[in-house]
Amino acid sequence: ICDEPTSSLDGETGEVLLNRIKLWVEQNQKAVLWVTHNLDQAAKFSDYLITVKEGKLHVNDDGSPLDLTNLCYADKLLKLHGEVVETPASNTINRGHHRFTENTVGSTGWLKFILKIVFEYFYMTNSRLLSITNLKTFWKAIWRPLQKSSFTFLIAMCILVFTMLFKAEKLGSEFFDAQLGKPEVSHFTFKKGNSGEFPLTQKNVNGFLKGQIARRIDNNGQGVVFPRKEDRLRKIIPSEKNSCDPFNLGGNQRSTRRERESLIIFDENEPLYDEIVKVAGDGMDLKSVVFGTPDLKASFEGQDFEYVCLDIDDVLVPFLIQWVDTKLPGGGDRTFDMGLTEEAFNYWSDKTGSINIDNSTYSYVAVYFQKDTVEDVLCAFEKTKNCVLEPVLGGKDILLNKDVFKQISQFTLQARLAQSAVILLVISFSLVMVASLMFATSSEVKTQEKSLAILRAFGVTGLKISTIFQMRSVIQLAYALFFASLFLGGFTIIIDYVVEPEKAIDGLNIVMAPRDLVLPTLLTFVITQFITLFVVLSWSKSNKYVAEKLQGL
Repeated sequence: ICDEPTSSLDGETGEVLLNRIKLWVEQNQKAVLWVTHNLDQAAKFSDYLITVKEGKLHVNDDGSPLDLTNLCYADKLLKLHGEVVETPASNTINRGHHRFTENTVGSTGWLKFILKIVFEYFYMTNSRLLSITNLKTFWKAIWRPLQKSSFTFLIAMCILVFTMLFKAEKLGSEFFDAQLGKPEVSHFTFKKGNSGEFPLTQKNVNGFLKGQIARRIDNNGQGVVFPRKEDRLRKIIPSEKNSCDPFNLGGNQRSTRRERESLIIFDENEPLYDEIVKVAGDGMDLKSVVFGTPDLKASFEGQDFEYVCLDIDDVLVPFLIQWVDTKLPGGGDRTFDMGLTEEAFNYWSDKTGSINIDNSTYSYVAVYFQKDTVEDVLCAFEKTKNCVLEPVLGGKDILLNKDVFKQISQFTLQARLAQSAVILLVISFSLVMVASLMFATSSEVKTQEKSLAILRAFGVTGLKISTIFQMRSVIQLAYALFFASLFLGGFTIIIDYVVEPEKAIDGLNIVMAPRDLVLPTLLTFVITQFITLFVVLSWSKSNKYVAEKLQGL
């Protein structure tokens, strides 16, 4: 540091001294801070320039000195005399009033400066970057950020908890949707009303009713309305072969018979009977198949038989019997031990000349809905405050079974309560994480406030200082995401292979996929960035007087 070293010397001796100093600088790779009023000497020997004029500093926008290295002597002299000044002063100090002014002019140089500070903070030691040629030292350098702060593990915990909460909300939503999508829940039934004005004939059900529902929910009437019929058989006779001739001739292959057995006749495409129809297998001609339950087998003393002869208007028709595990559902709470498809019933009634075809009316009608069409379907049968259109049928025309709507209301209420609980947990945990991150960030700022105060003294804005800490948090977030991914991967393996949740709850899948980390990571990123910005700006504002005093000095 040289404070006017040539002020007491003549011009020639002054230049000799400056030449010796310049030689010393080149030989020792040093820098000299030189204060002078001699502009000619400054033009000859200076590489960088800071001028003080009328109590104000004149430097580049980013606070760095003016660069004279690429200028000739004449241009340097012009700059020194202030005749050609291309870059206006951006950092200003009024010596007379000690007024503190921040540098508010942006520059790409600041971004490089911030990245350099962040990189050095994490990956440099003893002012030198760890050598990447040595694998061991390179590995230590990679993990050095973990030694700097526990902030990384706090962020990792934040990602993990958010991931678990969002996964729980998703599983809950999928579970309730699956429950509402089950055929036994997603339909209701009705039968003929007391007025008798709407008999459940094929014309009324398959023509009028299906068309009206189709117009309301815009699905062309497919898979919505399904009629069911109860029928009583006078005789049920087990058979060992696909023939009933011995019975028609008075023969008696099996002595065990049942009289007056009811069976349910259903549409093979109705969702509720889908699993039952699958028992027959693909390619099976359902016109010759009847379905039986364990109770039916028990009524025949538990005997196994492959065929059964059914009495259709005094004609015995052979059917291949397919055994199912549960009772066959009917209308309301009714169940049956036997059932066959409507196609089979119509086929054999027609073939035997049965009066069932001409006088055919249905016992029940099942109406199916989806989660987003339940209101429209219900409004077709009963007027509520949410209905826009009038019901298709009057209240006395049908007897509606409303139990399913109570179940739907219960499921919907449970789903909303579960979703609300998860939302409250997310909000509560967010507040806890905000407080924890704020405390951790404040502690980190506190430990480095001397360095930060110096930056503020040189006019670095609080926003730019905040950017330094925000860039640090991005690097820490990357490490935290890595550890969170490892933990969730291990958690998934343990749960999937040890606990096997799908055995406890059918269809439950809690395997964590990479996409499950996206939203928690983004949320954590937003929280950390906001907290860092708030803490640093608050510190900068409350400690502004420190920067003013340092700048005055």
